[in-house]
Amino acid sequence: MSMTTKSISIKSILLSIEDLSKNPRIYMKALDNLAMFLKEFKRGKSPTVYLPLVNSLGDVMNYLVPVISGSANAEEVYAKLTGLLNEITNLDFEYITPRHMETAEKCKKLIMREYKELIEHDDYLRNLLTNDCLRSLLTFNKETLFHIARIIRETGVVVSSLDAIRMVWRRCYAMLRPCKIHDKVRSIAQMYDGLLLIYGVVYNPMPKAVCECTALGPTPFTRAFMNVLLKAVTPKNYIDALRDFIECVVTVHPEPIENAVQYCQETLNKWRAIGIENRNIDSVIYTLYSLIDKLNTQA
Repeated sequence: MSMTTKSISIKSILLSIEDLSKNPRIYMKALDNLAMFLKEFKRGKSPTVYLPLVNSLGDVMNYLVPVISGSANAEEVYAKLTGLLNEITNLDFEYITPRHMETAEKCKKLIMREYKELIEHDDYLRNLLTNDCLRSLLTFNKETLFHIARIIRETGVVVSSLDAIRMVWRRCYAMLRPCKIHDKVRSIAQMYDGLLLIYGVVYNPMPKAVCECTALGPTPFTRAFMNVLLKAVTPKNYIDALRDFIECVVTVHPEPIENAVQYCQETLNKWRAIGIENRNIDSVIYTLYSLIDKLNTQA
């Protein structure tokens, strides 16, 4: 692995997304890189390969580009993903962008006026309305990421992380309704969508032709990722398990999915100790097969 691999961070991903729309060539370069990684692994020229668990790369490219950009091979991609997951795991504060900070300050003032009589003599309610709710909804924080993964694992499929956030922080959403912060919360939710998809925590079972949304379903890795956030599993072990699985699926392709399920189930069994489960393995492999076919035409 190259010792000069450039690391990425939550901040760099958030700040880079605004620039991507101004330079569509960055997207094409990232697509070309993914197709190249796939081709080189299939030809035995690379020891590994990386793919997200999505039908359509359009749902995740904003977040993939910073990961893939400047990566000479899939090993460097996994190195970046491990470093970023280390950052997320140790995130003991909430990251907030300048725009979201501005919204939070405006919301605090509005809430203080809107609920003046209720919170005037209630310190707990005042803190909940002006700090805890805003922290939960307008910042990138590990707690919300964990709860989104939990909701998806328990419910099966959600329309997006925004849908899960509404379920987790229902009371906050109701109390902050006067602030009209929906768009800002949605932008944070899209960040969660992207991260959960590129880490294989969830998969997107529906292409855009079927659902105009980012549907998220649990994978064999959902519970293991939650264990990483709880610091019960190391980011390296999680990434190694994900890497083994993706390599397995790409190796077996284009054999029938039934064969891939049987073969790759054995690979996943090696990682049961970190929380790997038998969740939607056939559907996840079908999703990866679809992406492989698309990238093969790209190559």
